[in-house]
Amino acid sequence: MTTNGTLLRAQDVDLLRSHPFAVTVSIDGGADLQNAQRPAASGGDSFALLRARTRALLEAPGQARLSARATITRHRLDLTDRFDSIRALGFPEVGFSPLRTGGDAEGPLRGSDWPEYLDALTGLARRELRRALDGGPIRLTNLAVALKQLHRGASAPYPCGAGAGYFSVSSSGTWYACHRAIGSPTYELGDSRGLDEARRARFLTDRHVHAQAACGTCWARYLCSGGCHQEATARTDSSCGFIRGWLDFCLAAYCELADRHPDYWEAEDRGAGSAAIHTREVSP
Repeated sequence: MTTNGTLLRAQDVDLLRSHPFAVTVSIDGGADLQNAQRPAASGGDSFALLRARTRALLEAPGQARLSARATITRHRLDLTDRFDSIRALGFPEVGFSPLRTGGDAEGPLRGSDWPEYLDALTGLARRELRRALDGGPIRLTNLAVALKQLHRGASAPYPCGAGAGYFSVSSSGTWYACHRAIGSPTYELGDSRGLDEARRARFLTDRHVHAQAACGTCWARYLCSGGCHQEATARTDSSCGFIRGWLDFCLAAYCELADRHPDYWEAEDRGAGSAAIHTREVSP
């Protein structure tokens, strides 16, 4: 489940602790950035509210697996400070996702922003790689997920399980292929009475990586798998170049880690990303 954490009650925390929920909390950084980018509807301090409502779960998660997810806009492409600020709250792992589409026309990354974002992400990833080379866990979800997939020999025609083994249900009972597209007729695949198998088959056929013309000659197509379905309309040469650059870094990092610590991944759930890897929710 994904939450901004501000409405968690004691009974919610008890429920989450009692079962193996994967809980992702949306938080974009420290107090100044969080309050600016995710202001409370009341006009109050959303960071303080999030911190207060998530403290009990972070201190004693029980069976729940916790992670934080931060949205990156072109207004602030630095990552290290916000990573450290989020980690300071007690989150065991942090993942970043760049804004590609949205209501804020000035927020989504543009062509010239992608190289800068790649530098920021790989810079933070190098710091986490040094931790791994010293035997520590990787706390950057983007890196941990990528390395785990490489270790497992992942090669997929789809970027996630949307519409296949993964669905999201709206409050009205309508089933959608993706939680990010609830309310969009394009992603509507049925309801709690049953799936529309014809729509589901058409959805999957149209989004297979072989159906994406831009992916046909790309060396990364079976690792990227065409990218997030919901963001595909915003795909550009620059954003695809970022993905190739990130995967190139991850391949080199995996080789270095495998050479120096060949048994690193033998420990179950070593590093971060265990909560996200089943849906590949955190994109590069």
